[in-house]
Parts: sequence; structure tokens; C-alpha cells
Amino acid sequence: MENLLHKKIYLKVFAVLAVLAVALFVFAARDEKPQVLVFTGTTMTTGYSVKIVKNSFNADDKSRYEKLIKKELRFVNYHMSPYKKGGDIYRINDAKAGIPVKVLPQVIEILKYSQKISEMTGGAFDITVGPLIKLWGFYDRKELKKEPDLKEIEAAKKQIGYSNIILNEKENTVVKKVEGLSINLSAIAKGRAVDMVFTALEKVGLKNIMVEVGGEVRACGQNQKGSFWKIGIENPVDTLERQIVRVVSLKNSAIATSGDYRSYYFINNKRYSHTIDPVTGRPIEHGLASVSVISDDCMTADALATALTVMGSEKGMEFGKKHGLKLFFVNRDKDDGYIYSETDSFKEYGIK
Repeated sequence: MENLLHKKIYLKVFAVLAVLAVALFVFAARDEKPQVLVFTGTTMTTGYSVKIVKNSFNADDKSRYEKLIKKELRFVNYHMSPYKKGGDIYRINDAKAGIPVKVLPQVIEILKYSQKISEMTGGAFDITVGPLIKLWGFYDRKELKKEPDLKEIEAAKKQIGYSNIILNEKENTVVKKVEGLSINLSAIAKGRAVDMVFTALEKVGLKNIMVEVGGEVRACGQNQKGSFWKIGIENPVDTLERQIVRVVSLKNSAIATSGDYRSYYFINNKRYSHTIDPVTGRPIEHGLASVSVISDDCMTADALATALTVMGSEKGMEFGKKHGLKLFFVNRDKDDGYIYSETDSFKEYGIK
């Protein structure tokens, strides 16, 4: 009888201790703060930042993730740059018209998608504007003393056109139809780099990620504070001073911004933007200073932001509403101020 009583007391004590252990585990889990790994560096003549949030990291996680990030960035920087000798885009540009150039499937993919955006935007987005960029001095950052004449512009326009690129997906080859045509992926490559890094990290099981390359961002999950990732949109001021005009909360999505306020010059007090309209062959001259686009992937957001900048505010907003895009526009007014406009779908992501 005494042994039975002791056994009952023991079982009760064990049960209480078990409950306390579970309670302590629950409270410890609640008090456990997520950790964040931050990776920064330079790529494609700009900076990048990657943040990964987890409850805990293993000793080798940092080096493993860093290798993944740098591998994807090196690929884009080499094969999608017109300046890297031996890279796929360099070799395409260096080849004669009519000669097939063997490239990697990833390069075929981005070229095909670029043509899709070009068709969608009626040619406002065009990766072949290289000759015009060079003509206007933005290829080598040379400020011109006078405008190119009409003959020079028309001659350069004969060397461009997204339809002058022939892709053979089966053979992974690219053929240029006209001599002098050159490809420049600067309006889509940063977005593509973001997507490639993001996808690589997702594939290893990460759930809370923020990837940024040159201001183009894609994020999923939550930040270290347990909320959606907060991303600031700059006011397009013509100084080095950074002014945040809007903050958005990214919910498993991407955002890219294009503007005319970081690269430009003046000729006789007239401003010339680095954004070239492929149709006119001239820098854009309307009052749209910057465009921000939220999309599911960053490559799409990046390309559309450029295309909408070329279109201008009125045409761009009309296009955006037609296609259900999430857009935020900043226009210059006559008094050197700014006018802000956005689509209803963009407002869902706004914080202020």
C-alpha cells in the first residue's frame, strides 16, 4: 500500500514537471528572437544587399549562403553585361550580322522575355538601344556639347530594333539581322539578378528573404521584427541627398524604380536624360521623373519601370490601368515641385 502511494505521488510529480517543461519550452520559443544574416557588396557597378531571417543559423550557413549569392551575381555580371569580354552578350554584340552565336539557356530566356516586354509595350522597352545610348554620350558617360544632328540619329535608329534579334531556343543561338546592332540589358539585368539570387535562396529552404540590387528589390516572408519587409521609394531630387517619399510593405513580391534623376547632363540649360525613347531616338522630354512598379518578380518590375518612364505619365498610367499594374508615378511640376499619382492596386502596399 505504501509503495502504491509513493508510486502515485511520483506519477503526479512527474506529470507536473512535464507540464512545466512544456510551458518553459513554449515561453522560450516565444521569447526567442529571430536572427538576421546580412550580405552586402558590389556588382554591375552598383551595390547589393541580401537579408535572411531565421530563428537560428548553423555555423556554416553564412559561408554557404554567401557562395550561393555570389555565384548568381557573377553569372549575371559576366554573361549579361555588354562590357565583359567573353561573356554571352559581349560575344553577341561583337559578332557580325547573320552569324549564329551560341549562348547559355539563361541568356536565351532573358532575351526572349525582353522581346515579350517590348511587344507588350509597343517598343517603349527595347534592349537594342545601345547605338542611341552611345550617340547621346551615355555609353561612356560623356557629356555632349551639342545635340547629335538628325542624320546621326536616323543612322543610329537603323541599327536598333528588338525584332532584329532572332532566337533559336532549340539550338540556344542568337542571330542579329542588322550590322551594328548591340544589346544592352541594363534596364532588366538588375531585376534578373535579384530573381536569380532570390530563387537560389528559396531552393535551399529559406522563407524570409530580402534581395536588393541597385535599388531593385524582391522579398518574401517577414523581417526580423516579424512584419512584412518595408521598402522606401526615393523622391527624385537632383542632389545626392536621399529623400524617402513613400514606404511600401512588400508581401511576397518585388519592386523596381526607374527615373531620370541620377544620370543626365545639360546642353545650353536644357536637361538630357539617360533614358532614350527608341521611337524618337532622343532622350525623354516629358515631366515624369520616376516610376515604381510592384510585381511578382523583379525582372518584370524592372523592365516595365523603364518602359513606363519612356511612355510618360499620361500614356504610362493608361497602360498600367489597362494591364492591372501596381504603379507609383512622380511627376515634376512647373514650380520645381512634384506631383504623385498611383494606381489603386499600388495603394494596398503603401504605408505612407
